[in-house]
Amino acid sequence: AGASIFILLGIFGRGDTTNFTYTWLDNNGNILRQKTSRNGDTISVLPVGRNSLNIRTASGCDTTLDVKVVPLPSPITNFTVGQPTCTGVPVTFSADGVSQLHYWSIDEGPFQGTLNKIDFVFSAPGPHVVKIVAKNIEGCSDTAFQEFLVHDLSISLHASRSPVNIGDEVELEASGSEPFTPLLWLPASMFANHSWTTQNIRIDSSTNFTIIGKSIYGCIDTATARVLVNPIVHIPSAFSPNNDGKNDFFRAVSAGSKIRVKRMEIYNRWGQRLFVGYNGVAEKGWDGMFNEKPCDLGTYFYSILVETETGLTVTQKGDITLVR
Repeated sequence: AGASIFILLGIFGRGDTTNFTYTWLDNNGNILRQKTSRNGDTISVLPVGRNSLNIRTASGCDTTLDVKVVPLPSPITNFTVGQPTCTGVPVTFSADGVSQLHYWSIDEGPFQGTLNKIDFVFSAPGPHVVKIVAKNIEGCSDTAFQEFLVHDLSISLHASRSPVNIGDEVELEASGSEPFTPLLWLPASMFANHSWTTQNIRIDSSTNFTIIGKSIYGCIDTATARVLVNPIVHIPSAFSPNNDGKNDFFRAVSAGSKIRVKRMEIYNRWGQRLFVGYNGVAEKGWDGMFNEKPCDLGTYFYSILVETETGLTVTQKGDITLVR
């Protein structure tokens, strides 16, 4: 870098038609170029060191000039990287030498910058190639490459079985794409030790279980598993629609997990349908009215269709006593 130059020399006056022979020689006397002209001469790529130019006329007059080529300073570049990083976490790259202009290139890109220090966030794990090109004001350059390893933690959480019955024991097992330490299990109150990757618990309702873990490289991930509990559908044997705010509606309720009441029908003892409701209306229940009038005390008959979280539909039939 720096050995390539060009020189233009001319020795002539206005109206001068004299021809000159230009002979370029290196430090060992080897002829690099020779040309006869009256308009001067140009040469490029002179070797670094001492050279000479002999200028001679046809009549034998000559002179010799020393031409010394000094190499331009060549940049030498490299860069340092921060600690091993995880996907989604910024990592710092710092160039050596602040007097040079640095051009960065990262394979995941798109990124190109001319700063001495950059922060970059990788979105994919694995090896990545980072390149830097340094240039000085003379246009000389140097390039450095480094392979940078990006880590990623992916946690999975599995339940031994689902759905289960109320009070059954379930094993929760967490695994990761690389070694990790559990930081927290949720719901926190259900776990005595949060540092285990395997937990055994008894549950009485459908629950979302979550684990948060951290790898040795500082990568953090979260995994969730839902364990369903088979519902116990409870249908009361009596209700009192007297607007006292207590047991004013006849409706189905559940324990263990939520149910969705798809349809509910009410009949009197003669088989007359007094009420039919779907979805939200069915879930609210029957208020003991028919044609906007309170029904008499006594026994009535119902048919209720419910759907569980697992998609199972169950129809229950029976009788209900209306009291006031």
